[in-house]
Amino acid sequence: MSIIKAPALHFGDTLAVIAPAGPPDPEKLDRGVRLFREAGFKIHFGRSVTLRNHYLAGNDVDRADDLNRCIENPDIQGILCARGGYGSMRILDRVNYDSIRENPKVVMGFSDVTALLLSIYRRTGLVTFHGPMPAGPHLSDWSFDILLRQITGTIRTGVPLVPPAETGSGTACFLNPPVAVVTEPILGGCLSILSTLSGTPWEPADQAFILFLEDIGEAPYRIDRMLTHMIHTRWIRSCRGIVLGDFIACDQRPDDPEPTPTVTEVLRERLQHLSLPVLKGFPVGHGVHNFTIPLGIPFSIRGDTLIQEESGVESLRRG
Repeated sequence: MSIIKAPALHFGDTLAVIAPAGPPDPEKLDRGVRLFREAGFKIHFGRSVTLRNHYLAGNDVDRADDLNRCIENPDIQGILCARGGYGSMRILDRVNYDSIRENPKVVMGFSDVTALLLSIYRRTGLVTFHGPMPAGPHLSDWSFDILLRQITGTIRTGVPLVPPAETGSGTACFLNPPVAVVTEPILGGCLSILSTLSGTPWEPADQAFILFLEDIGEAPYRIDRMLTHMIHTRWIRSCRGIVLGDFIACDQRPDDPEPTPTVTEVLRERLQHLSLPVLKGFPVGHGVHNFTIPLGIPFSIRGDTLIQEESGVESLRRG
């Protein structure tokens, strides 16, 4: 696959905020948009952020058209998905991938938006950004600083990533035999979305990659089921290493019918038999700390560290 990078964003550029999945909470959206404005960006609100159709931000046509219009608009340099929820998969067949290929722009989101990010990468080769959303979970100053560095092309590459100390990240590998260094493009996101994409035209092509996983609100047995499914698909067959992010509120619930293992125990039990390095505890996902990951960019696992090898954006504007 030929990889395309979007031009790096500059402070003063216009970012469109759209809702390809669920409707955003107005107060949360205002709080998040304020951060981008204070950083120096202009904001264009897509029509979808004001629409509501039960648990969706308007109907499928409205949400897809909003994305397509923002891609084609030359006055918009980047696109932020307002929140996740549910609905991104419903518009994948309505996205104008030819237009995206011709007008590469930064596109960012996570959670349910994982489906949209990976389908764009799969169909166009465009590097997309798994990162915080304006109306998503509260994020730390560290997370927002990383986000800005990723989309402006000023992220430091080629060195071990150093998350905040309280995350407990980089706590060694589970699996044997140990592998000294693995360097491949990184792909992944919300486990429940990746599992759902398996076997569809939207999952990434069969290529070697490093897989990262995170999720929220899933019981341990559901994590077990989804991992087991993925072990039998190209997701695990093609990956050369695994990075585990946050699994928020994924331990036993009061209404579970019987005692269950912890999510950490499930992850270990399902993955330890694979001949792959597994880095656990990396701050990506639904927690306060959410490292922005450019999908399709080479990363390396070296021992208990993760290294981004290059920027996810072009340093110069196109034509």
